[in-house]
Amino acid sequence: MAATGYWKATGTDRPVFSSAGSRIIEVKKALVFYKGRPPQGIKTEWIMDEYRLLKTMAWTSKKKGSMRVCSYLPSF
Repeated sequence: MAATGYWKATGTDRPVFSSAGSRIIEVKKALVFYKGRPPQGIKTEWIMDEYRLLKTMAWTSKKKGSMRVCSYLPSF
């Protein structure tokens, strides 16, 4: 049986710099999964990092959608 719950943002957005380190290219946000319903959810070990491009570097296309890459890491 899969648990039901929700993702909640934690902390502040953190900048991600270019490989040269000279400019910010995207922002990283950490989210934690809670079992249950807000606001009485129970915090789990599941963490997800969300990366967003800055608006100046936004993906332009005729297709609607989102370019997101997420990694799921347990917080042991």
